[in-house]
Amino acid sequence: AGRAASSAARRTAELEATVEAQASDAARLRGLLEEAGARLERLGEREAELVARAQSKASQLEGLEAALAAEGSVSDQLRSELEAARASGEVGGGATAEAVWALLLARIERQWAAGVAAGPDERGWRGTDQPAQLTEALGRELDRLREEAGLYAELGGEASGAAPRAELLLAAGEVLATLAASADRLSVQVGEGVEVTAEGWTGDVGELAPLRAVVAGAGLDVSVEPGDGQVRVTLSASAPPG
Repeated sequence: AGRAASSAARRTAELEATVEAQASDAARLRGLLEEAGARLERLGEREAELVARAQSKASQLEGLEAALAAEGSVSDQLRSELEAARASGEVGGGATAEAVWALLLARIERQWAAGVAAGPDERGWRGTDQPAQLTEALGRELDRLREEAGLYAELGGEASGAAPRAELLLAAGEVLATLAASADRLSVQVGEGVEVTAEGWTGDVGELAPLRAVVAGAGLDVSVEPGDGQVRVTLSASAPPG
């Protein structure tokens, strides 16, 4: 009887040890499943974040495309007005040239204010003469492109020489908008003319031919210098077209 009881006790202890080992294994498996579930949840959150970022980037690109299209539309209209005024012999004749300049500044200020959410107290022009207003206007064009395209932009120098014609500012705005679409950084240097350097540029210099032709047709001197991952466009106003 004593041996039977001892054998039963050993058997009971063995069964209890087996049950405890199985319970431990079950707990370990449960922990692994919970960890795997947490990882899957984190992966899902990361995927959702990446999708949201992609959608946001797509939305920004769509906004930039729309802004560039609007920019082109307004510029085309102003260019047509300038060409019509030149054909009638009015450009360069005082009041009309000043009026065209004022209209161009008004358009730049409106688009700049909308792009950077400028308040009423930030609007207006600090420059009182056309060279100073040219430098300030280019700075505002860069501010707007910086917000819309998310690219780095810098402005240096000050306009010098005779009062710039509206064609120079209009052409510079077209160059900035065109290069911004394929660049990581824009650097603008102002002096007797306007020099725009696009770095991290992935465009094709051949795509600039139509813009170069239009700018030259407006009576401006223009040069395009492509380099390794960059392009430099220089604009200068020669004698006003007769």
